[in-house]
Amino acid sequence: MEHSAFCNMGEIRLVGLLKAANHRPMSAAELAAYLGTTDRQVRAMVNHLRKDHHQPICSTPAEGFYWPRSREHARHTLAQLESRRADLEAVIRGIEEGLDNLFGPARLFELEEVV
Repeated sequence: MEHSAFCNMGEIRLVGLLKAANHRPMSAAELAAYLGTTDRQVRAMVNHLRKDHHQPICSTPAEGFYWPRSREHARHTLAQLESRRADLEAVIRGIEEGLDNLFGPARLFELEEVV
């Protein structure tokens, strides 16, 4: 992908490191050391590159991030993300039901309470 597609040199270097690793997973800590940043920033960069720049960066919780060699190679990451999405949807439903139990069903228009 063209360099102009990325926001900064850190992102360009991150993608370059993953591609150069020849499909070997790299941990966030390992990538952070190469990039001179933090694990948290690496995860934020990966998230940004996936969402906004459509970069197919894959990952496993145990091993780290990697550049896929094929669509099949990315299947585990996609399945893991689907599972997380389903879990988050269940959490959201649980909170909404708890709010309904505590405060009654949500109404389209809530009237402000005048004090």
